[in-house]
Amino acid sequence: MSVFSVQNEKRGGQFFNITVFTNIKPKLLFENLTSIRFKINLKSNEVYWKGEDEKQFIISPFRHQNRNGLNGYRIYSNYPISTILYLFDGALGWIHELKVSGVESEVSLTKTRKEHLNEMISHPSLQMIDTRGIFIKDDISIILLQDKIVLQRRSKLKKLNNELKKIEAAMDLLLPSKHDLFSFLEEDEKAV
Repeated sequence: MSVFSVQNEKRGGQFFNITVFTNIKPKLLFENLTSIRFKINLKSNEVYWKGEDEKQFIISPFRHQNRNGLNGYRIYSNYPISTILYLFDGALGWIHELKVSGVESEVSLTKTRKEHLNEMISHPSLQMIDTRGIFIKDDISIILLQDKIVLQRRSKLKKLNNELKKIEAAMDLLLPSKHDLFSFLEEDEKAV
């Protein structure tokens, strides 16, 4: 399984994991993707697109595929949502029978686990399922682990764009970005 964690200025180490099923076999998928400049990693049996900024978009087939049914793939990426959607459409948009069955995101904790848990318990829009750190916000499961927060959306997924944005909105609720308007002015003054 491909796991990477590139620190993000907005949050610590966030990435997305998308699970898809299709009738396309890995060999055919890899052939099609290498024709549009994706690279193959034979050692880990995955195809990937890597940016100059160390961001990645990786498609990895399940190790054990169903012989008579659909083929499963996991897509891992630490790109922004707009780039993930662009690469997803470019890589898999030609497949007519493609089912997205899960979207997940992980982010490293920015505080202690106890501080995050207390904030989540007191947050009015989160419904606590288990006191050990399992919550629901709308249709998104939020799991607080020792070193990270996992957000999941499973089954009955409609548009990938909407699902990624729902997870991003829940993440913004849990770990809001701090924007300093004056820092933008300072950067502009330095540029002049």
